[in-house]
Amino acid sequence: MVDGRMERSTLQNDRSTDVSKLIDVACDYLSENVGLLFKKLSPDHINSPNQGEIYLLPDVFLPRGLGEKVFNKLRRHYLKMEEHNDLYLVKAFAVAHPGAIILDNLDLTDSCINDETLCSLLVSYRQTLRSLDLSGCQNLSRELNYLITSSTFRLWKLNELDLGDLLHLFKDWLNEDKAMNEDEADVSRTTNTDPTDCILPSSDCTTLPATSIFQKLERQIVSSLSKAARLADRDLSGEAKRIRKIARNTANKMVDGSPSVSFTNGNTSTKSSAKHQYGAAENGGDNSLAAGDSGRELMQIAVGCANTSFLPGFELNGCIFEEGQASCSDAFKLCPIDNVAENSILTDVCPNLTKLRLHGSQLAEVFNEAVDEVIDRERLVRKFFERLLLPLQRLKTLDISCWAFISDLSFLDGIKLSSLILYDVPHLHRATDIVCSIKTLHSQDTGQYIQPVTTLSKLIANLPHLKHLDISFTNLASNPVKGDWPEPPEKTIESDIYGLQGLKQKLDYLGLFACDTAAYYHRIPAHNITGEANESQMLLALEQYINRPSVILAVLNEIFQVYRFNVASDYTRALHLMLVTMETYKNNVSVQIASSASLFYIMRNVNMNLTTKHKAIRLLLDAIDMHPNEQTLIRNCCLSMCQFDIAQDMSHFYLDTFRILIRVLKTFDELTIHRLVVHILNTLACAGQNDQKIVVGEMGAIVVLLDLIRGRLDTSNCDEVMETAWSFLWNITDETPTNCRTFLDKKGMELFQKCYAAFTSKHGLMRNMMGLIGNIAEVKELRGQLMVSSYIQIFWCHNMLFSRFCSYVFFRSYFSELLHNLSEDIEISYNSAGVLAHMLSDSYSSWTSTAPTREEVSTEVISVAKSWLLNSKRFINYRSFEPIIRLLHAYHSPASQYWAAWALANLTTVDEVGRNCATERRKLAQSFVLSEA
Repeated sequence: MVDGRMERSTLQNDRSTDVSKLIDVACDYLSENVGLLFKKLSPDHINSPNQGEIYLLPDVFLPRGLGEKVFNKLRRHYLKMEEHNDLYLVKAFAVAHPGAIILDNLDLTDSCINDETLCSLLVSYRQTLRSLDLSGCQNLSRELNYLITSSTFRLWKLNELDLGDLLHLFKDWLNEDKAMNEDEADVSRTTNTDPTDCILPSSDCTTLPATSIFQKLERQIVSSLSKAARLADRDLSGEAKRIRKIARNTANKMVDGSPSVSFTNGNTSTKSSAKHQYGAAENGGDNSLAAGDSGRELMQIAVGCANTSFLPGFELNGCIFEEGQASCSDAFKLCPIDNVAENSILTDVCPNLTKLRLHGSQLAEVFNEAVDEVIDRERLVRKFFERLLLPLQRLKTLDISCWAFISDLSFLDGIKLSSLILYDVPHLHRATDIVCSIKTLHSQDTGQYIQPVTTLSKLIANLPHLKHLDISFTNLASNPVKGDWPEPPEKTIESDIYGLQGLKQKLDYLGLFACDTAAYYHRIPAHNITGEANESQMLLALEQYINRPSVILAVLNEIFQVYRFNVASDYTRALHLMLVTMETYKNNVSVQIASSASLFYIMRNVNMNLTTKHKAIRLLLDAIDMHPNEQTLIRNCCLSMCQFDIAQDMSHFYLDTFRILIRVLKTFDELTIHRLVVHILNTLACAGQNDQKIVVGEMGAIVVLLDLIRGRLDTSNCDEVMETAWSFLWNITDETPTNCRTFLDKKGMELFQKCYAAFTSKHGLMRNMMGLIGNIAEVKELRGQLMVSSYIQIFWCHNMLFSRFCSYVFFRSYFSELLHNLSEDIEISYNSAGVLAHMLSDSYSSWTSTAPTREEVSTEVISVAKSWLLNSKRFINYRSFEPIIRLLHAYHSPASQYWAAWALANLTTVDEVGRNCATERRKLAQSFVLSEA
């Protein structure tokens, strides 16, 4: 007996320790049983998203962490289907009832999501969302800027935004100078502004009656709220009435005080005005007025300046509609609807971003043909970044790699960055002064330079807080030469890299990958170094460059050599980094090939836990699934999968494995791939439940394997693949009548007869073939199809009875020889006798063959069974003894009973099997009222 209190305490500790594992298990279960989560979902919908929309069940509430995992897993599943469409799934999460699911991190990489669905999704999770990854979402359009900024929410908690290379979202900005007019003063972001200052360019000055202004305002508000309500799926009629009242009261006071409103140009810059606009974000958005202040005098109205649109055509500084409440700031500004669409930009709704990633690799495709001059492109890029970064007063990390025409980085002036990533950005030598002016910079990732030594020395001298420097793939670690020999710094630290000799202390991190031989230097002033000199440097490089596909490939090629020749030690870390790499670059076939090649050598040196095994298997299957025509990748992945305990470790992915690998067999006619794939399928077939085996048969596995066998039969090639293919058919038909019927319907017995005639001397092949026929013979409704003289003659001779009966076939001398070697071929003899024993168990009238007769077969089955050694070791695993036990009740057929009795005696006696047969022994004892002793 156990102390209950101690047991409860232990359980609580275990639960605390294993929360993550429990979430993983729950995620797997829910992902495989989607009917528990969604309604209007037939069994096929999860595989065919285009069949209809799905909806989250109203009583579903998933705890934090679980909902996110389920979302990510199901989304990956949808993207792997033939439709490659996750839109319906994302919609289901977007319209989920409040509190059902909590998403802190939203990964929409490569999603098919569109503008409207993304807006709805962001509305639903605006209160919890902290990171958003939109990289690869090609269905998003430039209209997204308008839709998001015109809705009634802000993503106050969003800290990280990854836009990948979605430059087409900003095509308008990169082709027209919308952000600011050329004649506007370029005033620093830090300029102080009167909160009432809003300007209108003098060319647009006009005078309008106040009543018409506010009538237009009222119409725009009501229309905008209706659109926002549809977008957010909320009833905003209350807010509409409230804003309408404010507008009318203000209009009435304006009319009473003055008959018209004059628009005049101010002296304060647009940048300064915009800075006040985003000040609400810095102060938590608390700029609201008391209800009684709604009639305050109209302040200056800005049209066409860089502003954040709260609703189409209407803006309130610092105004937020949150949880059905509206608040108004000290001023509100009216803009024509068209202008708002032009001026809106995605970053307006996430003012608290600290990390932004936007790569420029697609820039050439975004520019219009009219924008041809380099100067024009540089100007447009500069203006675009000024507008993009304008709301982001808290930005700390900026990754703008791969951008051309960035010019001098003047748009970074005034931003207090701590990390700046400029990988693969040309002409950075022109921006050295700007970079040096960012005194808060702790981390920098750079490009190529004309005077590398001078540039590096200057950076070190002007960035006193620098702790993280990446100069990989650059020439900054060069030695001084004529024309690039800066003044020697006051040496405070030893360094073999000349440009770093001015450091006051060692860097926390220094990237030196592909910097000639710099990574091999002895005196490198950094605690952590990336390079190609040793395993540690390479693994760190893999961590650091995980978001750079071109760089990661070079790192993987170096790593492959290390693990291929076994000159490594940190295999566990390498394994997890490889898995992260494969997960990050699922669509990049080159990275998948390089990763899977290294993974093969790494895995054999790591004792993985179940979670890691499942992750590795999932990624290997995904790689094959997403790149079905890449022969090298498929071979690598299959080799890696063969290192697992396939039956145990891969049973979790039973149906997925069959679906993916069956397609491989259809696609490729290459020996190595056939050998690996058939081996995996055969081993996994043993671990499946009957319902799973039926699904595998419905997938076409039996037909594909029969075709594979036919192909080898046509070339008289009885190799390992053919033998394993028959073994697979044996396993997949075990106690599965549906699959047995499929085998017969697809002319499997004809193929059986031809293979028997062509390869009778292949003992392993004959054993597998007879095992398959034994499964068919166990099915009462099907074994009648075996009552064909030519088939019975094969079973008869393979039962190795008297040599006189072997005259029924053409291989009499062979069988006469085998008659004296029963121990070696007991499996063939045993399986043949088993087929006959099941056929004899039917009624006398069921036996229609006259050569041999029923009596002859019955007599010889008993005779040959007596010749077998009871302690013969068997190479067969029975899922259940039920088919054998049924024969014990066939009192009209002594041969059937004798064979069954011998089989049970053997299977419950031999040590290798007997250890697992206690349950079956009890069944036998109950059936025959025998003592277990």
